[in-house]
Amino acid sequence: MLSASFTPTTLTVTTNATVSFINNSGLAHDVNFDGTRPAGVADIPVHSTGTNSRTFTTVGRFAFHCSQHAGMDGEIVVN
Repeated sequence: MLSASFTPTTLTVTTNATVSFINNSGLAHDVNFDGTRPAGVADIPVHSTGTNSRTFTTVGRFAFHCSQHAGMDGEIVVN
């Protein structure tokens, strides 16, 4: 996570991949998944530093956004 964007904004992975959301910006961010998500994939609460990982076990497209910064969104594509 950068100051106001996810990098990359779209990430393509295979099933059972673990994705790490790294916030080293020093700014408060969260990760809220929109709509359907794989079992066990929870939103990430507001934090200003650290790494949070989620494992994606289901094929699909999973959009997410930061509620702290308008326009800060992304997507995990699982094949």
